[in-house]
Amino acid sequence: MFTRGTTEAVNLVARTFLQPRLKPGDEVLLTGMEHHSNIVPWQLLRDERGIELRVAPITDAGELDMAAQYMTDDFVLEGLTPQALSRPDFLALQSELQGALPDFSFNLSEAKKIKDGPVTALVQISGTHTNDLQLPLFGIPLISATGISVSLPQVHATFLLADHKIAALRTESVPGGGFAGLLQQLSAELPVLPRLG
Repeated sequence: MFTRGTTEAVNLVARTFLQPRLKPGDEVLLTGMEHHSNIVPWQLLRDERGIELRVAPITDAGELDMAAQYMTDDFVLEGLTPQALSRPDFLALQSELQGALPDFSFNLSEAKKIKDGPVTALVQISGTHTNDLQLPLFGIPLISATGISVSLPQVHATFLLADHKIAALRTESVPGGGFAGLLQQLSAELPVLPRLG
């Protein structure tokens, strides 16, 4: 069978061959360097069929990132994006950002462990937007490479731990910060959601 390209081929396999066979709880393993065309079909099937997505993240050097082993399966990111992100969605977002901003950096400083509690730190995100950025998870159209150096404000972050792994990362919301700030620096914006009620 021939298709017009990889995107069509992945969607064809996901929808015609695997969709009827997948059951709730089945797992699909992706890597952290997947193109968005190999993420979206699986996210849709996750939402429709109750499958689970597992993401093996990739380092800047293109190697499997061992950082995911330090995150719990139910890890959640709060504050950086408009809605909380699950572990697979966070790793997919990280992959997209690393692909579009090859020097993407998640800088930590002043990390402190609070006795019998979380770890707090200052976090600053930076990178240079040298490749196209695709963010289907947020409904944002392709953002063509701009060459802009992005530097978000430093924010306070709290890492909640469980069984010696990171269960949650919560960042404070500041003007010009977070995901909205990154988009703003790239002359893009989050879509406006309709008001309910």
